[in-house]
Amino acid sequence: MTRKILIAEDNETVQAVLKFSIKMFCHDIESLTATTREEAISIIASTDDLAFVVTDLRMPNFGDGETVAEAAQQKGISVIVFSTSLGDLSEIVRNNCLAVLSKENDSVMDITTLINDSLQS
Repeated sequence: MTRKILIAEDNETVQAVLKFSIKMFCHDIESLTATTREEAISIIASTDDLAFVVTDLRMPNFGDGETVAEAAQQKGISVIVFSTSLGDLSEIVRNNCLAVLSKENDSVMDITTLINDSLQS
């Protein structure tokens, strides 16, 4: 059964690395992408079989990434925050995320490991 993941990231390089890594290391995962908050929220609202959302918090032309995390959490979708500005994340959203990772200290491989571990449990 193929699961879907939304990568909400405005940086094309980071988005491409995430998409490639998920394709290579996570089996049966289809990646969807969004570069704006509106696009991300629309995908979350219209995609019934979305299993994960990986989102940045602060991006130009993206607005509040926390809104994306909250929208996913309301639908029971696992959220992984992958951001440089983790201090901006509210405790409510932070406590309901599968993981909160820093772009400076964590790697894309940490994300693929989290996805694989979550799918096996």
